[in-house]
This record gives sequence, C-alpha cells and structure tokens, in this order.
Amino acid sequence: GPRAGGAMLTAGACVSFAVSTALFATVVKTVGIVSTAIAGLLCIACGLLGIACADPSSLTAFVAAASLYQIGKPLYAPTLPTLLLRCVPPSKRGLAMGLDSISNTFARATAPLLLGAVLQSRGESACFAVAGSLVLTAAALAAIRGLQVQTARRFFPARTDRSE
Repeated sequence: GPRAGGAMLTAGACVSFAVSTALFATVVKTVGIVSTAIAGLLCIACGLLGIACADPSSLTAFVAAASLYQIGKPLYAPTLPTLLLRCVPPSKRGLAMGLDSISNTFARATAPLLLGAVLQSRGESACFAVAGSLVLTAAALAAIRGLQVQTARRFFPARTDRSE
C-alpha cells in the first residue's frame, strides 16, 4: 500500500544520504574517483538486475537489491561532473558540461518511453533487466576507459598530464 511504499522510499533515501555523507569521501580517497564511479555503477546495475531476478514474494531479496541501487547512486552521481572537469581543458569545460546536460536530459526523456515499451511488452522483470544491463555496460565502458588512461599515463606521462 501507499504507507509501505512511502516507507520504502524514505528508507532508500536514508541509505543514499548515509552513503553520500559518511562514505563517499572515504571511498574516493581510498580507491580514486574513477574506481568510485565504477563501483557506483556496479552497485546500481546489480541492484536493478537483483530486482529483475528477485522472487516477487520475497521482500528480503527486493530490499537487498534496492539497497544496492541506493548505495550506488551517491557513489556515481557526484563523480561524473568531477571527472569531466578534470579531463577537459579549461577552455572546453563549458562545452563538456553542456553536452553532459543535454545527454542527461535526452536520457531522462527517452528512457521512460523505451523502458515503458519493454515493461508493456515483456513485463517488470525484463524492464529491470534491460535497465541493469545498460548500466552494467556503462560500468564496463568506464572501466575500459579508466584502464586506457592509466596505461597512457604509464607510457606517455607528458602527453596525459593536464595539471597545467
């Protein structure tokens, strides 16, 4: 019912708030911003895929998967603008942030339409599975790109240093 749904949303918001206030800075200091972003994406993907696979009658499985999702959001969301600002030359930062904003707006407008079509044709589990798979793909791409940058820094330190 509405009361249980509200309680679940409030609990999720509390988990997210706790991670962003108590853990985010520590995780970034420990593993770095790129790994934090990837960890956030992996938690989000595992949460969505967990909801897709959970037995509808199992509240425990749903809460565990939803918790993973709520842990991932504050690990990923603040990292993207920070990474963009670190990787883009100062003269291109406005353009990069604008393109990021445009792509986010486009995704917010199209994702409900596309996932709604999946929901209508294939059901709830398929909808969460598609969403989780897309986020898992994003995590893989971020990991690959992070490895490419690390390799480039190792072999070509002068070309990748943007600290000027």
